[in-house]
Amino acid sequence: MIHSKDQCRLCFGATKKVFAREILKKHVIDYFMCSNCGSMQTEKPYWLKEAYEPVNEMYDTGQVVRSLMNAAFLLAIHRALDLRDGKVLDYGGGSGLTVRLLRDVGINAWAYERHGVPRLAAGFQTKDLSSCKMINLCEVVEHFDEPARYMDAIFAADPEVTVIQTVVFDQPNENWYYLAVEHGQHVFFYSAKALDLIAKKYERVGVVLFDFVVLLKKHVADGLLEHSTGELKPEHLPIFQPRFFELFKRIADHQYHFAIEDNRRLSGNQP
Repeated sequence: MIHSKDQCRLCFGATKKVFAREILKKHVIDYFMCSNCGSMQTEKPYWLKEAYEPVNEMYDTGQVVRSLMNAAFLLAIHRALDLRDGKVLDYGGGSGLTVRLLRDVGINAWAYERHGVPRLAAGFQTKDLSSCKMINLCEVVEHFDEPARYMDAIFAADPEVTVIQTVVFDQPNENWYYLAVEHGQHVFFYSAKALDLIAKKYERVGVVLFDFVVLLKKHVADGLLEHSTGELKPEHLPIFQPRFFELFKRIADHQYHFAIEDNRRLSGNQP
């Protein structure tokens, strides 16, 4: 199907220009808002090769804090749902820090990264989205130049749990920090309505937990959430509330145990 350049790249609704900004200190680009889903997007991004040059990683000053917060949440939801050896895919693995943290506490985590090699999780990178119990989209969906196509591929893999972290778009603001004009990698900005449309399109139950948008298969949601309120069941609160303590406790308890196992696996010395 061919879509007009004036259509939203997520829902294909009509869009209208709202402002223009300079990105990468060289390109002046237009931003458009969708009249249907209420999201905002850049014009078709022709600058992505420049945006993902390694030097631009210097602007991601929050990646360590983000990875720790993300890993702690994923560990908690992994425990609450009793996923055991279920495969966790960190989509847009970046440096690989989140994957390495999860593997260091015994979770079968892998990285999917289209723009390079996740150096901290080298050896645990995959191009296969299938067989994943959980797909993690932490600070990545705003990078999708064609979000409808990428979402179709992600949910075609049929994960039980999909975790999204992004800053929700509300009203156009050309000075909004989340435009990230210094590196030019943010090209689509999702409204709350858009996130709800995604949940409905792929027949998921959507819930916001601790600043993460979690999309669950219905039978998974039934085990995690109160049916009447959509909030966490009381028995799960002790897992989520001390999640940072639990992550660091597990690291302290296991130290290099899982790292050594991975090293043996990669070197072919696994007994």
